Order: sequence, then structure tokens, then C-alpha cells
Amino acid sequence: MTPTDRAAALRALSGLLRCGLSLREALCTWPDEVAADTRAELRSVARRARLGLSLTEVLAALEIGFEDDAQMIASGLALGIRGVNAAELAERLAAAIEDREAARASSRAASSGARLSSRMVAVLPLAFIPLATANGAPMLDGPGLLLGALGLSLLAVGLAWLRRLVPNAPEVETDSARLARATSDLLGVGLGLGPSLEIGVQLVGGADLTRALRLRRLGFPWPRALHETGIPELSRFAVVVRNCQRAGVSPATSLREFLRHTRAEQERAFERARRRAPILMVLPLALCILPGFVFLAVVPLLRSFAG
Repeated sequence: MTPTDRAAALRALSGLLRCGLSLREALCTWPDEVAADTRAELRSVARRARLGLSLTEVLAALEIGFEDDAQMIASGLALGIRGVNAAELAERLAAAIEDREAARASSRAASSGARLSSRMVAVLPLAFIPLATANGAPMLDGPGLLLGALGLSLLAVGLAWLRRLVPNAPEVETDSARLARATSDLLGVGLGLGPSLEIGVQLVGGADLTRALRLRRLGFPWPRALHETGIPELSRFAVVVRNCQRAGVSPATSLREFLRHTRAEQERAFERARRRAPILMVLPLALCILPGFVFLAVVPLLRSFAG
């Protein structure tokens, strides 16, 4: 199931819940409300719900279609048992998936041009091999095979080097960004700051946040528990929480602003790496691609003229 399909499925489930159905009833009829090509992934969920299994066991079947989003969605929907507005939360989860995929698509498009250019430059010398052969260059004798092996080896090294220089689009949000999104969504459906942070930490997971949760349960306030992880982004997140607690205001708006700032910072770092890549590409071009071109095209042509 693609991320777009996941978001559409969550919106369909939200619609069923808004119609007054319970979570179990909505899960039973969920496959009938989605596109035909995504029903197969949801039938296991509906089948478990009809069999009367616990909602925890029912929601565990989400792993079939929702993959890496399954835990977040299952944990979020399970909050409906505690009286949380599950319909609103499902809608927010769908929006989060769409926002994340839009950011990924934008980053991939930004890096695709540099990646394509590096590949074209790396394989361009191969186009001169037929030209050298057509001019009678000896390519299959001992020196010719040696030159070809050296040239191809240099091109392979150059291509791998160029590939490493082209920055990859950021695929996932940082833990602090995911925590800010989860906490903001939970605040939006009526939970307080403390429960929202605790559930948000459980939704996001990770060793650092698990340690922060343990510290919180030992009596540390949330800002200090997050700061004690030693992660700079979580420390900044802790500052936002502490300032909101001192001011006595809801941190939902501040957390959304923190999320926007974190995403913008990530995008700026990617943009800097993308702009620096063409400058760094001079090294593999000069040390690998150009010598490979000489071994594969220039030297064979010179040998043919000499012959």
C-alpha cells in the first residue's frame, strides 16, 4: 500500500467513525470504503474484528498494508478506547503521512538532477569504445585488454564516488519532529500535555525517548527528562515545553512552529549538501572519469593511428 493509499484509507476510517460507528464496527466495514486495489490489505483487519479478537490483536494486522506506519496508526487508533476522538486522530495521521511524503518527493526531485548528471558523465566514456573499434583500434590484444580493464575500473570507482557525493533526500523525520507532531495531534484531540507527551513518546519509540520516559516515571519533569537524553534537538524540544508550561499556555501552536522549524532546518542542510556536491565532483571527474576516458578512448585511438 502506497503512502497515498494509506492516507486515503485513514480518511475513509475517519468518515466511518464520524458516522457514529464504534471503532470495532468501523474496522469491520473498512475494506468496503476504500479503493478496490487496497482492500486486500484491510480484509485481515476486518476479519479479526468480526471474530471478536481484542482491538490490540485486530490493529496488529495493520502491519500487512501500513508497514512502517503501522505502529503509529495502531497506537493512535487504540487511544479511541480511552475516549479520545479517534476520528479526528485518524484524520490527523492521514495529514501527517501526506505532509511527510510531500517533503520526501520535493527532496527527491531536488537531488534527481544531480544524480542523473553524475551517471551520464560517468558512463559517457563508454560511448567512445565503439568509435575506437570502428577506427581499427586493437582492443582485444594484451595491451588493449589491460587498458580496457583499467578504464572500466576507474569508471566504476568514479561512479561509486559520484554516487556518494550526491546527497540523499531526507527520508524520515527526526525523533524530535515526530514527537512534536504526535504531541500536537494528541493535544488537538483533547488530551493534556503530560498524557500527550507520554503517549507521543510511546508512539515514536527509540532508545533516547524511552530513556526520557523512564526518567519521567522516576519523577523528573518532562523538560529535564528530555534534556537528559543529550540529543540537541530533544533539548530544544524540552525548551519549548518548559516555556509553555511556565507561561501556562497550550503548547500545540508552539509545537507546530517547532515542527516547521525542524523541517526547514533539515531542508536547508540538504540544500547545502546538494549545492556543495557539484564542487566536490571535480575530484572523481579529474582522478577517475577523465583517466578512464583516456584509457578507453584516447590511447586505443592513438594505437590505431600508430598501427
